[in-house]
Amino acid sequence: MMWTRETPGAGEPWGIRNEASVRERRADDLRTVQSQLADVLADAGSADWTAQSRDAFVARVETLGPGLALLIDGLEEQGAALRRYGADVEQIQDEQRSLEYRRGEAHSRYWAFQRQLQALPMDDPVFTVDASIPVERARLGAHMDSERSILRNVDAQWNELVVRRRAADSFCAQQLGSVAVLGGLSSVTAAVGRGATATEILVSLAALSAEDLQVFLRSHPDLVRGFQDNEPTPSVVKGWWDALDPGQQTALLAGAPAIIGALDGVPWPARFTANKTNIAQARRDNAATIASLREQIAAVPQGKSFVPQKVDLQNALAAALKRELTYQVMAGDDHQVLLFDPAGNGRYAEVHGTLSEKTANIAVIVNGTTLDMDTVLDYDDRARLLFDESVRRGSAPLVTITWMGTDFPSWETYFPSNRDQFAIDGGPRLARFVSGLDELSAAPIGVVGHSAGGAIVGSAEVTGMPAAYVMHIESAGAGPGVHTIEDYANPAIERFSMTSPDDPIQDVQESHVLGADPDTLAGVRTLDSGYSSISEMSPVVGLIVGSQAHNDVFNQDSRGWTEIFTRLTDERMR
Repeated sequence: MMWTRETPGAGEPWGIRNEASVRERRADDLRTVQSQLADVLADAGSADWTAQSRDAFVARVETLGPGLALLIDGLEEQGAALRRYGADVEQIQDEQRSLEYRRGEAHSRYWAFQRQLQALPMDDPVFTVDASIPVERARLGAHMDSERSILRNVDAQWNELVVRRRAADSFCAQQLGSVAVLGGLSSVTAAVGRGATATEILVSLAALSAEDLQVFLRSHPDLVRGFQDNEPTPSVVKGWWDALDPGQQTALLAGAPAIIGALDGVPWPARFTANKTNIAQARRDNAATIASLREQIAAVPQGKSFVPQKVDLQNALAAALKRELTYQVMAGDDHQVLLFDPAGNGRYAEVHGTLSEKTANIAVIVNGTTLDMDTVLDYDDRARLLFDESVRRGSAPLVTITWMGTDFPSWETYFPSNRDQFAIDGGPRLARFVSGLDELSAAPIGVVGHSAGGAIVGSAEVTGMPAAYVMHIESAGAGPGVHTIEDYANPAIERFSMTSPDDPIQDVQESHVLGADPDTLAGVRTLDSGYSSISEMSPVVGLIVGSQAHNDVFNQDSRGWTEIFTRLTDERMR
């Protein structure tokens, strides 16, 4: 409620007390529910259920207990804080009215004495005096001094009212955000409110229960995606995570999976667990979308004028059903998901293989144009095939990763004036991701950029990416602003480039909008794609030319694929 220095008692105490009563009634209702749940649990032991059904029900009900207790305590503390605040405001109002009356009376008397002193006519003959008489003048002056003293005293008490109102506001706000009301939420809420660093917020999050974390993230949905661009360095994250006790780690996995699942520096098994939870939540959200779309379609009136509306809804339903199939696959036990966020075009990373002390090489595959949540599993086949073949051949242990940690371009992206923005945005994100891998493993990391992914890899190199070697495959460019390898943070690492003859990507390379053509950079070793130029019209069976080669270098029977595989499994890369 608004108040000013002139009206320190502004507000409606009855309304404040009503808000307190609302919270107290809700607490009473929840306490009734709490009691009923206790009765249900007591009766469950005698219920005629199968053991599996009973145990599942009991486990679910028991999870509600801590959350209910938190809500009851918080509502009661809020009610108490609001009742005190209402009483404070009411008392300030009473004192404000008293001071206003005293001020008005003192002003009236002062001006009456002033008029007498100036020998002004008065309506009341009682106050008519001869002001020329020195004794009377002194008496009137003394009366005026007394009234001025009263007014100064009133002003001082008014200032005290203003201070008390500020204190009442501050105390109420503090109580409503206190540990007693919000549990551990108070510290992290305060940290976010004052613009704390991501590291400070992480420290505060670690003190919360799983229930508190869920409440907090529901009220701060932007924090999750914000962490992906402003999170602490992976080394800081690793140190923070390692310092947590098992109970804190478990609470974070249960209460903040969206943050932990995307936090570079957190051990992979923890992130896999968090992202299982994130995928399950995405499936629930998508199921609600599907149900809503079906209801909307059923409600569309008949008639030609409504056909476009119905078609739009049907297309949206088809997309949601397709997305459910994608989520279903991602949720499988054979998928190790290192990053998952369905918002926008999506964020996703999947691991093939097991990270251990025996791991000889790690390969991060950054694909290109049209990569999004609906296509990422198709692109992931490239990383899966490379890993599977390394196992079949008995190569040194290889781990491959598909990375989609930023928004990838569509074909139209190459035409706007800011067509390099996707690489400028994506480079630092990729660099941080690779730094997170480097914190967890001593194995050399190779980063493969295909098509538009090549420009993102180049941007990451400018930022500073701890890769042992880099491969540009049919790459759109060496990275925005890159003219030589000296523009990279680590120019000395080994680099390779492969572009098939007559691949249309050469038009983008020649424009230099996304940096220099990687094939022409001094210090970059070119690899043979195995495809012939259209102009040569090679008669060799199986050779593919032109635009097909752009993606078909990842076909296992191609020379280009063999070149890629050889580098990724080469012992010398260690």
